[in-house]
Amino acid sequence: MFLDKYIKYLLIGFCFCFSSCQYFETSSNAPDVSDIEVDLKIKRFDKDLFELDTTNIGQSLGNLARKYPDFYPFFTETLMEWSNDSLPQEVKKFISHPDIQTIFENTESTFADFETYRPKLVTAFKYFKYYFPKASVPEIITYISAFRQMGLTLDQKALGVGLDFHLGKNYPFYPTTGYPQYLINSFGPDYMTSHMMKVWAQQLYPESLKESRFIDRIVYQGKLLYFLDLVLPDAPDYAKMDYLPEQLEWCHNSERQIWSFFIEQKMLYESESRKYVEYINPGPTSSGMPKKSPGNVGSWLGWQIVRKYMEMHPETTIQDLWQIRDGQEILQKSKYKP
Repeated sequence: MFLDKYIKYLLIGFCFCFSSCQYFETSSNAPDVSDIEVDLKIKRFDKDLFELDTTNIGQSLGNLARKYPDFYPFFTETLMEWSNDSLPQEVKKFISHPDIQTIFENTESTFADFETYRPKLVTAFKYFKYYFPKASVPEIITYISAFRQMGLTLDQKALGVGLDFHLGKNYPFYPTTGYPQYLINSFGPDYMTSHMMKVWAQQLYPESLKESRFIDRIVYQGKLLYFLDLVLPDAPDYAKMDYLPEQLEWCHNSERQIWSFFIEQKMLYESESRKYVEYINPGPTSSGMPKKSPGNVGSWLGWQIVRKYMEMHPETTIQDLWQIRDGQEILQKSKYKP
């Protein structure tokens, strides 16, 4: 299949529920951001790419490059790995192939008016500006990469989102891509804003290679998720985790058992990542735990530790939190004990 040439696994880390469940409540302590102004620019690179005049491809590509001076070279050279020598031919082949055209048509149908997503993004960046008043807001760029990359940032100037990763978990092309179902479950529009803001957080606070112990890694993931708490106070927790609602419910119901498992396995201060990597990444389940357990339970646990720390230390700002690199310090001062 033509798509096989383009498919690569995600480069970033990776959801109806009963309204009475506490696990899906939204924040009631969010600050008032109604007076914060955010001028959010949204550019549809995907539409501009597929609307190129292929009868005059050289000039059309030149115009596209001028409109997207930073994103265009990244997309063509780094993301799609097209050679400059054959770029016009590669682009024409890509946008004219039936499979790719179908994907574009499907994204056009799902995101016919991307402006409907603007209010959520504007609100998210209003909260972002509340907590980071001196920070700039990136422009949003939508694209299609034939399932190569879900999201990206360019030097804090742009935040890109792959629309082809948000067509719904039942999208018929997804089973042909090689992505497992536990990832596909979060490939829907309802998860898109969470995905985008998490990528943005990773750009602001990249993970340090020095943070090699399990406790450091799960606290780092917990900080990313706490960032989502702040900028997306109305988003359900399961979406922040890329979980299905029932998976998040399992974690809450099993919190004490999850904690006990890692204590018994002497995992907290383990520094060999091969021994714990499955607990901080998406997966079908977690080894040593019941089959109903989701993957990535270590990240979820780190989130609870960070939440508890911030509850115990309300004077701590998000900037202060990120300055604490020692996960053990956050754990001890959180007094976390489920």
